[in-house]
Amino acid sequence: MSEVRLPTAVVEQSASMYRVMSARCRDTSLETFHESDWLAWLEGCADDSHDLILGDLIVRILPDEVLGPLFVELRRVLRPGGSLCLRMHIVRERQAVDPAALLERYQSLRLFDEWVVDRLFFSLSEGFFDVDTGLVDVAAMTEALTAVAPKQALVELFAAKWGALPLSYHVRSEARLRALAGPGLTPRILPCQYLLPDTLHLVEWKRRATSSESR
Repeated sequence: MSEVRLPTAVVEQSASMYRVMSARCRDTSLETFHESDWLAWLEGCADDSHDLILGDLIVRILPDEVLGPLFVELRRVLRPGGSLCLRMHIVRERQAVDPAALLERYQSLRLFDEWVVDRLFFSLSEGFFDVDTGLVDVAAMTEALTAVAPKQALVELFAAKWGALPLSYHVRSEARLRALAGPGLTPRILPCQYLLPDTLHLVEWKRRATSSESR
């Protein structure tokens, strides 16, 4: 964004998180930081006021009752033809997962950094979510891993990170996401960015430029 000199509003609930991340950027001179959650900030924006909105796994931490109203506001503030680009975790249905096999798969990488810990989380969560709510059972995932290999370094890192974060996580199908997004947003699923797992996608939602769109 800075390379093409576009003014950018950065919305993040944690000011400390923004300070850490902005320190890694070459140029933040055109950024305006807003310490807020997305829904509260969007409610203060004018209709048709944004060309592009970017988010990284935002929908994963929000329940349906928040995500539905959020999409309403996103449709409202996007200009006709504007884009909403979100990194998402999309699954077709709940799958049986083998914690031991997944652990062996990721253990073989021998790179026990946050990237590997996160990929293990995504892969495991596809078998540990409620089919009605999409809510991921983090405690059950951690228990399953610990039962397999309580002393392995990767398991210890997994438990230390995901057991300490005070957030909820959700897994959704493409159909469920379409329903929550409602009318007026057309999705385009782009190729997977990551080798592990293969259900992380970048989705571009385009606001249709029609005068008859229902809000």
